[in-house]
Amino acid sequence: MKAKQPFKPRWSWAFIPPSIIIGAAILLIPLFAAMTMQSLNRQKTETTRLLLEKGEALIRSFEAGARTGAWLRWDAWQLQKLLIETAQQPGIDYFITDAAGTILADSDPYRIGDFYGTDLDLKGLTTTKTIRWRQVANTEGADTFEVYRRFTPTTEPFAVWEGRKNHADSPGFVIFVAWIWARS
Repeated sequence: MKAKQPFKPRWSWAFIPPSIIIGAAILLIPLFAAMTMQSLNRQKTETTRLLLEKGEALIRSFEAGARTGAWLRWDAWQLQKLLIETAQQPGIDYFITDAAGTILADSDPYRIGDFYGTDLDLKGLTTTKTIRWRQVANTEGADTFEVYRRFTPTTEPFAVWEGRKNHADSPGFVIFVAWIWARS
């Protein structure tokens, strides 16, 4: 015959006083919220850095293609074709403006001649190779992430648009690379 085991109560949440549970929640909820915010900020910073590096690489590769075309004495139409082909990646938009904001080349040819970036100091941008970026509100609900800087495929003045009306005296050009970026 087996001897009866003495009754041993099982562990249960019912044995913890409610004040301890409430106190732990009061301490852990703000800690969890702070860690979540820190993680989201770090992710946003890294995404911005990645998009900025990607934009700079795309600009450099486009300038390299334009440099190759300059040796072949390309005109504005051939540079426009290069821009359209380079922008075949989903969600990417390329365009080049002069210092007055006139779009000279665009991955959407219907926008050539429109104005863009008039809220920026485009003349100042044509004097520095510093890469810049901004987030622009988009009518479709997301934001457009733009990377832009002076467009300098060659060391001497870029002659593709020289001689065109109002561009001969232009101090330089600005290239923009843009894509849709979800709002945060």
